[in-house]
Amino acid sequence: MILSQLQAVANHLWQSTVFAAVAGLMTLALRKNRAATRYWLWFAASVKFLIPFSVLALVASHFGRQEPAVIMPPIATAIERVSLPFTASSSAASLVLAHPPSMPLMPTVLWSLWAIGFALILARWWRRAREINAALAAASPVKFGFAIKVMLSPTILEPGVFGVLRPVLVLPEGIAARLTPEQMESVLAHELCHVRRRDNLTGILHMMVEALFWFHPLIWWLGARLMEERERACDEEVLRLGNQPEVYAEGILKICELYLQSPLRCVPGVTGANLRKRIEEIMTNRNQARLSAAQKMLLAAGGTLAVALPLALGVINAPLRAQTDWQAAAGGKMAFDVASIKPSTPEAVVYPPFPLDDGNAFTQTGGRFRAKFRLPAFINFAYKIAPTPDQRQAMLAHLPKWVETDLFLIEAKAPANTTKDQFRLMMQTLLADRFQLAVRFESREASVYALSLVKAGKLGPNLRPHSEGPPCPATGNIDSPLADAKVFPSICEMYMFERTPDRARVRWGSRNITMASLAKMLPHAPFIGPSAVNRPVVDETGLNGAFDFQVEYGPELASPTASEGQRKLEYGPGSASPTANEVQHAANDVQRGEPARPEAGGGQPGPDGPTFQNALREQLGLKLTSAKGQAQILVIDHIERPSEN
Repeated sequence: MILSQLQAVANHLWQSTVFAAVAGLMTLALRKNRAATRYWLWFAASVKFLIPFSVLALVASHFGRQEPAVIMPPIATAIERVSLPFTASSSAASLVLAHPPSMPLMPTVLWSLWAIGFALILARWWRRAREINAALAAASPVKFGFAIKVMLSPTILEPGVFGVLRPVLVLPEGIAARLTPEQMESVLAHELCHVRRRDNLTGILHMMVEALFWFHPLIWWLGARLMEERERACDEEVLRLGNQPEVYAEGILKICELYLQSPLRCVPGVTGANLRKRIEEIMTNRNQARLSAAQKMLLAAGGTLAVALPLALGVINAPLRAQTDWQAAAGGKMAFDVASIKPSTPEAVVYPPFPLDDGNAFTQTGGRFRAKFRLPAFINFAYKIAPTPDQRQAMLAHLPKWVETDLFLIEAKAPANTTKDQFRLMMQTLLADRFQLAVRFESREASVYALSLVKAGKLGPNLRPHSEGPPCPATGNIDSPLADAKVFPSICEMYMFERTPDRARVRWGSRNITMASLAKMLPHAPFIGPSAVNRPVVDETGLNGAFDFQVEYGPELASPTASEGQRKLEYGPGSASPTANEVQHAANDVQRGEPARPEAGGGQPGPDGPTFQNALREQLGLKLTSAKGQAQILVIDHIERPSEN
């Protein structure tokens, strides 16, 4: 946790430093313009340290679409890598750890040093603030006819403005006798300019930046630039009001001879910044150029870019946020009341009481859970993912063979009102405790397919809005489908398949699903072969709402042998569920042990139907286009055989 916090701080400092560098370049471009403009650029650079880009990105991520992959142009990928150079290593980014590591020493030392420096900065400012309060307590009010309160102090201080909500102008006693009326008028004009500009408020904000990031040299350099441009801005305003440069300069020099400089940056006074340079500029009294149209466009573009980039990255990275949002919404970490894990054999089929996919189809079970699958199926269910075949192969490549071959019967009991997502969280805990499972999510650039309409605004004959079809049944589960065989699939929000009566084609479909859900499930359509849809799919159809669909195509894989039929009975997350008819046919295949027909090679159509992608175009009006994107990948860092019950 501490290490991840340091990485976040490092990324924030990097981003803020780059932002300040850009602001500095813009001040150089505006060096012949008014000091007030440059001041606000430096102030924006200071405030940026208080506003991490990640905050804007987090806000924007709530408006991003929650999909497993997002099409990202190369420039966006480059921007993300540059803006987040400090990322967690593979060993430090685990979302689930069976044995949490001990706290690293170095991060703890660094945080302790920061806390000491922070406390010292506050103590120094508190001491100086007490001196100012003592001076104010000894001061007496005087009438000057100004809109703000004016007081005379016997303490040796230069003229200054104190306070934020109710500013007070404090003058040293006897100052009126030591300055000429013209000098006094110009000095007071300078102080009233600070009041109008709210310089005390901006000064306090930068003091907060100094206290939080005292270790960064750039912060103190920014403070000097802010003071310099602040005083120049008020000098320009005093001269613009008609005060004589010679009189004003003499007044400043005389105050310097008589009084001390203001002790706090948040108390603007007349003698701040580089005095020699200020006097030269006052005596020169050059007319400062107004912003040209090009310069205004430069400022507007810079401001827009500073806000737009983190917002865009937030939208792009919305899928990664979705991986944790559903867990928080379900209630966070939780565990089964009782659970057992037993090695099993493929003879007996054990269906779960609800589909173990990444969808929302669910039937209340009274808290009971019972299913038999290979371990990857339980992992996919627990983390609400549906990896493509290639992603699944990459995820399992470095793991022991038993992970892919051994079957496990898991029986568990939870509270009666447990939801599907809560069952997932309980499964996460069970896998971590019994299999010592440690996983993490990574965002990786990958080749993806973009799912879009063949013709804009036109759906295929087998794709329709759900509202135009039969309503969903009130209840239903995979082992007790409704009797109405005319409706396919009979259960909503489940992807089901069956073969046509002549066994020549595969019919695959679902009802009451979104286009984003369909896109995610396309790589898992049954019998389509590895060459059909071998990448993550992103919804770019622009279609909102719920839809029903069914598609028929010639199988590109062999008919199931006994082992293949059994595998279809043991469907898992990301797989289509067989209908009741298909279960019976598959069971018959298992009994007969039918040999496989030759595969349809290279994604060519089967003997009795179109290829899967052609069927998508002709029957659903959808097409797949190659693109580049960021895919969220589950990485398994550690796993062991289960411990005893």
